[in-house]
Amino acid sequence: MTRTEDIKKELKQKERFVGDILRFVETRNDKNPNYSLLLGSGCSITSGIRSGGQLINEWRKEIFINLIKYDDKYNKDENYDEEDVVEYLAKKEGSWYNKSNEYSSLFEKKYDLPRQRRMFVEKEVREKTPSIGYAYLMNLVKGSYFNTLFTTNFDDLINEAFYQFSEVRPMVCAHDSSINSITITSKRPKVIKLHGDYLFDDIKSTLRETESLEDNIRNKFIEFAKDYGLIVVGYGGHDRSIMDVLNYLLKHEDYYKNGIYWCLRKDDVISEDLRKLLWKDRVYFVVIDGFDEFFAELHNKIYDGKLPIDTNFISNKSQDIVKKFINNKYLIDSKSDIIRNDIKNLESQSERDNLYENIKQMQTDKDFGGDKLENNEVMILLQLTNLSKQDRYEEMLQIINDSVVTTSNKEFKIELLKKQIIAYVRLSKQIDAIASTDKLIELDSNNPIHFINKSNLVDNFYEKIELIDKAISLDEYYEDFYNNKIGLLINKHDSTIGDTQNDFKTIVELCDKSLQINPSIDNSAWILKFDFIKYYKTEDTKTLNIIIDDLSKQRPYSINILQMRYDLIEKDNERKDFIQIVKKAKNKYLHDNKLDYDLLILAILKKLNNRNDIREYIDLLDNTKIYDKNSVYLKNKAIIELEKFNDVKNAIELLEDSLKIKRNTTVVILLITYLVYSNNIQKAMQIKDQYKYILSREDLFNIEKDLYDKKKDYVEAYNTVQKLISIDSDLKYRYISTLSYYLLLQRKYSEAKELLKDYLEIKNYNKKLEAEIINYELASMKLNPSYNVNKSRLETIYSKTRNELTKAAICALEKKELDVLKHLNRQLEIDASSKYVFKNWPVFEDMQTNSKFRTLVE
Repeated sequence: MTRTEDIKKELKQKERFVGDILRFVETRNDKNPNYSLLLGSGCSITSGIRSGGQLINEWRKEIFINLIKYDDKYNKDENYDEEDVVEYLAKKEGSWYNKSNEYSSLFEKKYDLPRQRRMFVEKEVREKTPSIGYAYLMNLVKGSYFNTLFTTNFDDLINEAFYQFSEVRPMVCAHDSSINSITITSKRPKVIKLHGDYLFDDIKSTLRETESLEDNIRNKFIEFAKDYGLIVVGYGGHDRSIMDVLNYLLKHEDYYKNGIYWCLRKDDVISEDLRKLLWKDRVYFVVIDGFDEFFAELHNKIYDGKLPIDTNFISNKSQDIVKKFINNKYLIDSKSDIIRNDIKNLESQSERDNLYENIKQMQTDKDFGGDKLENNEVMILLQLTNLSKQDRYEEMLQIINDSVVTTSNKEFKIELLKKQIIAYVRLSKQIDAIASTDKLIELDSNNPIHFINKSNLVDNFYEKIELIDKAISLDEYYEDFYNNKIGLLINKHDSTIGDTQNDFKTIVELCDKSLQINPSIDNSAWILKFDFIKYYKTEDTKTLNIIIDDLSKQRPYSINILQMRYDLIEKDNERKDFIQIVKKAKNKYLHDNKLDYDLLILAILKKLNNRNDIREYIDLLDNTKIYDKNSVYLKNKAIIELEKFNDVKNAIELLEDSLKIKRNTTVVILLITYLVYSNNIQKAMQIKDQYKYILSREDLFNIEKDLYDKKKDYVEAYNTVQKLISIDSDLKYRYISTLSYYLLLQRKYSEAKELLKDYLEIKNYNKKLEAEIINYELASMKLNPSYNVNKSRLETIYSKTRNELTKAAICALEKKELDVLKHLNRQLEIDASSKYVFKNWPVFEDMQTNSKFRTLVE
């Protein structure tokens, strides 16, 4: 099997580059193009149409499995070696199977009649949108850098692209009888479909049909070869009809005087016919990242960074296309900086256009009861949107403050206050943001969203709940309001001393209320309810399975259900089997986010703790390049690099890359934590200051506490936690273990014991309070060396917990040094980052002189 990398070695002297093509394309006389284009199915992949190669793989597998299902010699697990299957079909099914033209022979085997084949193609191409590469191409055609586009594709993407991105209308020919009307000298762009159009039954798709081109089309193809070179993109050379003509023409000096430049992707499999063609004179190959990337580079150099879509020409329909560009996973993950920057700029333009349209609608909507906006007010709002995009918040505030004072327009003032709140939040001016929200509520008191937004700004739990309840009273049929309340109550549940059973009942009832409003699988209340019951009612697997069964009626292999099922698995052999289930689900739901399934697979591999399997799967994902620019993947990969491979340097670099792509609170906190681990305190403080506007007050206090901890300033670390609690007294019980930890480090054993004793007696020494009980026992021992630890209580925790650090701490209390080391070693096998956590624990103070312990934490 020959691949592009083999061609690069074999025909090194024949390799050319995009820069070379650019030079040849630009060298033209009187704006007459030097080259025609030949576009294949690879050009349609990023538009959502499967390539010929993808269809070949699918059809080959289906046909092979069907042929061997009654043959006991073959494994029935549907896993097979591609080369073995090709060899099998070539030997056993030679009457219909043609290895050199798999697409056509497999297509004819799958669908007997022309009408069946046409219907398949029609379904395949229906409602597909041209990708951004076509937008670049249309500009190049408009500038007369290309004028003739041959294509083997049945889809209508090229014609649709002319309609969407250009005022120019091409001559489109898909019939042999009509091709004579096309002349080389015509300035009008020409689209010639070599194998026909999906709208007609006579598309050429089977082996016999693609053996040769229709006479008139072949003659026209030859005619264009006299005056033009040819650039081939997205075509693998699998049709004898086209390859035979090219081979014939290359025997004569009068054709393709400007050469043929065949674009190959790095991972392409090269057919033998194409390999032979590349050996011929006047034929060269160019390695590209893809159709979109190739035309992006040409367009960027020729038009000096101009956007591919004229923003003055954007119609409502092409506005939708811009949105599709923004959400196209192929384009988001593109290696091309040009494409990513253009999409970002188009997104900004689209948002400005949308805002402008919304504002215009506010002015003209007859049912809108508020004040209309004047043109100057519209322009101010557009200016504020643009400043926000550039993070210029101080300038925003200046404009807003001047405008708020002078306007009497209620609707304009509401829009200004919304922008003002955004600016204050980004500048970490919480009090000012709350004050602006109050003004907004006063002006627009019946809008529940304002109360939800304020609940996210205030710190007091009861005020948050009151604001959410107000929002619910204004709109009791919006499930997200209930879900916000559920999240707050769950966080509160274990941090307070109260009626635990009643709290549990309230939370479950709220989940049910949310699900009554919206029972769809996308309602996050399903996960909230499942996780809450699983944590607080560990033994209640019956209820958990009922939740899974109810959800399975909607989508049995959705990622949420798979996660729930996995959470109930206890045995490693079942976890291994479950990986295959997740992989099949990933392939089943083609429109779901593949990353969710891959992250679940990685989570299972982490649990199984086989580092070779983990590294192999990460390498597999990395080689596909699909997640190179995905911030979530980079974050999860960073965690794995530290936890499983003890590589804090690489983990930090991955988190920094993740943060460049998307600002995320979790990533910021992780990055600061890892920088602290690596002793880079200065950089940690810079990141904290840079991103403090997306961190909660509690996050900021915890970061400050951790920085003091790293400096071993345990007095200030303790005082920092106390400051946080003084602001929000409801947090007191959540931080009991932390406060006692810092008291123990200061050797204030009596204070630590009293603090813990009051709390544990109220909580009845609940076995979930592992850290609090261990710290209490340690404080008691330090105060009284003859104190006998409560072995019954500790052994209960030891037998129930799965946490190796907890087991190690209990063994330390019982003076079992060998067992301490055993459990710490196990913990480090699970999570190498643990050493940064436990090395200064007061319970391990006596272990500090143990050389093996010191080796573990270094």
